[in-house]
Amino acid sequence: RDRYLRHTGTCISPFNAWILSNSIDTLEVRMLKHVENARKVFKFLNDSQYISKIYSTFFQEATGDNNNGFECVSPLISFEIKGGKESAWNFIDNLILVENCTNIGGSKTMITNSATTTHCRYDVEVRNKLGITDGLLRLCVGLENPNDIINDLHNAFENTFI
Repeated sequence: RDRYLRHTGTCISPFNAWILSNSIDTLEVRMLKHVENARKVFKFLNDSQYISKIYSTFFQEATGDNNNGFECVSPLISFEIKGGKESAWNFIDNLILVENCTNIGGSKTMITNSATTTHCRYDVEVRNKLGITDGLLRLCVGLENPNDIINDLHNAFENTFI
């Protein structure tokens, strides 16, 4: 049994435990900053002429829905860029500050194309049924200066569509 537990990763190393316990102390402050930044980025994206659809918990704030009394907002914003797969990848390639990744989370702003990463196993019909089109991008807003994030997104849109 000890050998199984040692080799399957069910216990983290003492160093990782120390890192985790230290990072938990600042989790609330970091999440508040993530949400504050994401709120500003959402306002920018929601007004963008290059996006056909946007998905975010910030719509609840805009519509006055109090979500049964819970404040339920997230730094994750998904949006469908006009022009499909080609525009999505041109947009990602034009980003400088925002990092392209296969997963999301962390202190840096990251973006991923769900159709080619997390949902690539599904065929096109299934993805479309789920609303995961080739132009769907997931943006996890990080802790950088929100104006820097917005400027990077703005420049990538301009370079993709002009």
